Amino acid sequence: MTTTRLTVLHTNDLHGNYEAWLRQVAVLKARRAELEAAGECVLVVDAGDHLDMSVNECLATKGRLHLRMLEEAGYHALGMGNNELLRSRPEEIRELSESTSLPFLLCNLLEGDGSVIGNMQEALVLELAPGVRAGLFGTTDPFETTYEMKHGFRNVDTVEAARAAIAKLQAQGANVIVYVSHMSLEADRELAKALAPNVHLIIGAHCHTAMQEPEVVDGVVIAQAGALGKWVGEVSLEVEVESARVVSYQGCLHPVEADGPVDPAQAALLEAGRREAEAFFAEVLFELESPWSHEQLVTAIADGMKHRWEAEVGLMFGAAATEGLPAGPITKGMVFERVRSLILSGSLEMQGHQFAGLLRESQDPAITERPRGGNGFRPAGIQMGKMHFSGLTWEEQDGEFVNLRVNGEPLDPERWYTVGGGNHLAYPDICGYPSLAGTKHLDFVQFVYVRDDLIPYLRTLRQVGAANAS
Repeated sequence: MTTTRLTVLHTNDLHGNYEAWLRQVAVLKARRAELEAAGECVLVVDAGDHLDMSVNECLATKGRLHLRMLEEAGYHALGMGNNELLRSRPEEIRELSESTSLPFLLCNLLEGDGSVIGNMQEALVLELAPGVRAGLFGTTDPFETTYEMKHGFRNVDTVEAARAAIAKLQAQGANVIVYVSHMSLEADRELAKALAPNVHLIIGAHCHTAMQEPEVVDGVVIAQAGALGKWVGEVSLEVEVESARVVSYQGCLHPVEADGPVDPAQAALLEAGRREAEAFFAEVLFELESPWSHEQLVTAIADGMKHRWEAEVGLMFGAAATEGLPAGPITKGMVFERVRSLILSGSLEMQGHQFAGLLRESQDPAITERPRGGNGFRPAGIQMGKMHFSGLTWEEQDGEFVNLRVNGEPLDPERWYTVGGGNHLAYPDICGYPSLAGTKHLDFVQFVYVRDDLIPYLRTLRQVGAANAS
């Protein structure tokens, strides 16, 4: 019996957690050196969501810092995660794939005309050692029609795309086939059933599952290494050449200790990236005579959205910011550090009675103290917070909200009002505010976030000499 042996070191879902990454790479490099010294053939892959555009260094360098780090760390190939896809413009996604020597693996999402996006690879064969030809392909969670609607890309059925990629790899003589999946463990299990026995290993991501040992579904080995730089995954496979089946495997997760050694080359890259980010964020927008509380900053965001969209009312929830601003010069970086959530700027329409309902619901701790994660909320676990308005005034009497006025005029409960805010406000299930039901979308600018539109508004405060939120 002739066999091919391959060891895969793998990571996933870093989400810009740089301090952990410096230590994760130290673990990865040390383990790779041990394996190669023992004569093992090693493949190193990341399964996506390495980037996070809510992190300043990633944002300021448009992800280039991450590519430099992955190149230096010695990766062979990368998966394409939703953070790489959802948080960037189509041209930025193409540039990302074209600006690195590392191949991004993606076969179930194409350009609208059916061509490959940028320099993505639908199928890739790497001859890692004599007799070891690793065939790689990757897919990402298509999020239904999100990428088609946002980017003009085209979804391809994942199973069909995977089978086509596998056929290419087999035709090119691949004898170990590795599927880099940003689909979730549940999806990987179903995909293993659909693709067996033509895939040997699925390296997973997306759901942040720390699989201390791989599992096997219909002969396909599945592994995933948690998230946030806490683990380095390792899977060793032995594949019989004649039958193309896995005859043995073993795997584990190597923990990354919070106080472990830092990789010096990666630390130098991070420091250079931080200097680049500091220059980007150093602009002084305006100056505060006295500090702004968290509530004042969120109200200023509502002001900015009202101004940006020339709306009758500005509206924003507390989770849009993490804290207030200090007195003194306020830089772009200070704003981005506090307004971290990725909320698309946009205009909406709401009826007057919805405003009254939102005021009442903002007094309910079950709504306002609800932790939020995913859907662009940053950091994970931030409380939803109260709703803050611009252009709406009211009085409180005996616990009731009375004399509601919009720009000085009595509120009409049935009238539709234009609202400047964010796309989350159109989804009551995301925000947890029942009174958001019925909100109408009017206009959203793809990839322009609330914080992006807030910056030019804050510059106007400098121009008019304003020092406090309305």
